[in-house]
Amino acid sequence: MISLPLIGFGIISIFIGGMFAVYPPVMDKYSRIAQSWGTKQTAADIEMTQLSITVGRIAGVIIVFYGIRFVLLGL
Repeated sequence: MISLPLIGFGIISIFIGGMFAVYPPVMDKYSRIAQSWGTKQTAADIEMTQLSITVGRIAGVIIVFYGIRFVLLGL
């Protein structure tokens, strides 16, 4: 039986994961904010690191795979 809420959640997850994979500065912004806590630097003063870009892309791909899984479970 088709589960529309599960399919809808899967499609939303695919979209969000795709945004993380294509636009990794979302993860980088979080990383810079976390590094600037307790210091006099602002998040804008900290440079983007290759690690945060890679983590953002990996997280995006994992979210896309889970989204595809939810869509397939809903079918």
